[in-house]
Amino acid sequence: MTPDERRRLEADIAAWVTELPGVAYLSPRLPHRLTTRPGTTGGVRLRRTAPPTVEVWIAVRPGHQASATASSVRERIALKSGCHPGLAGIRAEIVVTACLNSAPPPT
Repeated sequence: MTPDERRRLEADIAAWVTELPGVAYLSPRLPHRLTTRPGTTGGVRLRRTAPPTVEVWIAVRPGHQASATASSVRERIALKSGCHPGLAGIRAEIVVTACLNSAPPPT
């Protein structure tokens, strides 16, 4: 897998994940924030292991359970990755970095 293919797949995975109702946003890690490479998708990292591994960092919307949202992300990646030959048998690691609270702050 070339670096361009990896970046394209990371962008595809990011699009699949952000479509889910419980995902507020992807949470880029520090290396993603510091990179100057064009086309870098923060919050998603695809590693060339056997089987391929994708790491996804998300923030969860108010009213959504973190574990259920992480499971939905994992299921979406497994379902959508079937169309990509380079992602056969992909393993998804989901990290919930924030659970947004809809309650007003205490006064």
